[in-house]
Amino acid sequence: MSYLLLEKKTNGVFFLKLNRPDNLNALSRALLDEFINTLEELVKKTVDAELRVLVIASSIEKAFCVGADLIERRSLKVDEVPLVLAQLNKLMNSIESFPVPTIAVVQGAAFGGGLELALACDLRIANAGATVGLTETRLAIIPGAGGTQRLSRIVGLAKAKEMIFLAKRISGSEALGLGIMNAVSDQPLKMAEDWATEIAQGGPLAQ
Repeated sequence: MSYLLLEKKTNGVFFLKLNRPDNLNALSRALLDEFINTLEELVKKTVDAELRVLVIASSIEKAFCVGADLIERRSLKVDEVPLVLAQLNKLMNSIESFPVPTIAVVQGAAFGGGLELALACDLRIANAGATVGLTETRLAIIPGAGGTQRLSRIVGLAKAKEMIFLAKRISGSEALGLGIMNAVSDQPLKMAEDWATEIAQGGPLAQ
């Protein structure tokens, strides 16, 4: 079973949707592997400008991504945990350094690694029902995939500490006010496609 759905739109726009609905798109090792490999293949499509903008979304409205697969995590051996963290960071860095603009569509829950995934994208659009947060401190851990750095660059150090220390969950509208989201829409997928299409009309070198 594939945990990702890839859809090619017009004008060089691609949608990549997380598709692990029974687990609210929790980031298992298998999903991380598939995600990383898919991005590597998609990079090849940017060379000839077949791919101009990548939209990362979810196949379900209930959740964008709830972060690490905690059930799987509990079964890992101690020496396996650093390997998973390295894999997680590789994914986030691959998104951040992706050679064309990326847009995250955050519908529903985006916690922990899910929000880190969105933060690694260039732009973020939420729906009205979105709830986001770096909630790892509730589990006696801290964000381990760049969230501490990426969030603080957007909202400032003091606000990032507040959100992380208190494991705050905030709405899409609150996230918009803090600059975490670029927009909140009743039709976030359509808005993302509209933005992506407009971006793709610009010259490739400008991106």
